[in-house]
Amino acid sequence: MKTFKQLFFLLMLAQGAPASAQLKVTDTGIIGFGTTTPSNGFNVTMENGNRAGILHYSYGAYFRAGQGNYGNAVVGTSSDRIDFWYSPVGHNIVYAQKFEKVSDSTTKINIVPLRNGLETVLQLKTYSYEIFEGDSSSGENKTEYGFLSQEVQEILPTVTDSSQGLLLMDYDQITPFLTDATQELYYENQQQAVLIDSLAKKVADLENALFDNETGVSGSTLFQNEPNPFKENTVIRYELPSEYSSAKIMLFNMNGAYVNQFEISGVGEGELIIEGETLEAGMYLYSLIVDGKEVDTKRLILQQ
Repeated sequence: MKTFKQLFFLLMLAQGAPASAQLKVTDTGIIGFGTTTPSNGFNVTMENGNRAGILHYSYGAYFRAGQGNYGNAVVGTSSDRIDFWYSPVGHNIVYAQKFEKVSDSTTKINIVPLRNGLETVLQLKTYSYEIFEGDSSSGENKTEYGFLSQEVQEILPTVTDSSQGLLLMDYDQITPFLTDATQELYYENQQQAVLIDSLAKKVADLENALFDNETGVSGSTLFQNEPNPFKENTVIRYELPSEYSSAKIMLFNMNGAYVNQFEISGVGEGELIIEGETLEAGMYLYSLIVDGKEVDTKRLILQQ
């Protein structure tokens, strides 16, 4: 049976390697291409099975580049990190058509909802700055926008890391805080909108009482749903007159598009339960219609 060295040499000949090509295989299995003095710090190996084309560094951490189980190119290292650097002042730029990070729930433990995103975001300071693109000797500066890792480290220590003597940060880790802050502001705005509507209704009621103006259908009242905002169910209370032909509560989205309607009946106070699972999260308008006339319209907010 031919040894690996013999097979490798025959393979090179079969591929028509020129006579000037340099190939060195040491007694310890170190293989060099283009040199007769390969470094003992590196090994090049070919494997059968699921992976091929393995290159690793023999001192400590291993670096592997080859083919994965499903034909995908695989690049990895046993040190759990790969640094791409020319020099600490070179600031190499890495381009990719698409880049994804692992976010599978099976790789995570101690999963809890993020809170106080707005409080965290308000502590972050943003800057515009110039950074060398390529070697600093070129004198070409590029304007960028972002944070200072030293400041972020004081607020979110686990977001930062170091390499080549410089402090780095994972910008992706800021996104969940921005998302939570946006949602927090959204629901606060909606609550304020509901409060404004309620105050406007009280003002209108006072005006009607002062000037004895009648609006809508006499004896009919629509109350604000409770709770609001809500996640599961909310209750809409209403009051109907002693005499009427028909009554219903109609639901619309914020674009004014019809969503649903609920026929109601009885005399005096009644209530309608809206189930959150029947709607998508967001803000809606609901109106009490008695005998074809709109009595009142209010807002309800369904949270995620």
